Amino acid sequence: MKCPEYLDAIRERFSLKSDYAVAKRLAVHPNRISNYRCGRSNFDSDLVPKVAALLDISPLVIFADISEARAKDEFERQCFRELAELARSSKKN
Repeated sequence: MKCPEYLDAIRERFSLKSDYAVAKRLAVHPNRISNYRCGRSNFDSDLVPKVAALLDISPLVIFADISEARAKDEFERQCFRELAELARSSKKN
C-alpha cells in the first residue's frame, strides 16, 4: 500500500470525514497529510507506529511498503515487496 491508501484506510476505519480529521487523529499538521496524499513525501519514521497502531497492523508492513516506494531499482522493490508480504503473513509484533 502507498501512503494515500493507508490514509484512506484510517478514514474508513474511524469514519473520518476529512484529511483534517485524519491529521488530528495522527497528531500531525494537516500539511503533512496533504504531502502524503499528493505523493510529495512518504510517512516519516515517527508516524509509522501511529499508523500501524490505528490500523492494527505490524509497523514492519508499512516500513516495507514505504521502502519499496523509495527503492531505486526493480530488485530492491521486489525485496521490499517480499518483506511486506512476509510481515503481512506473520502476526503483529
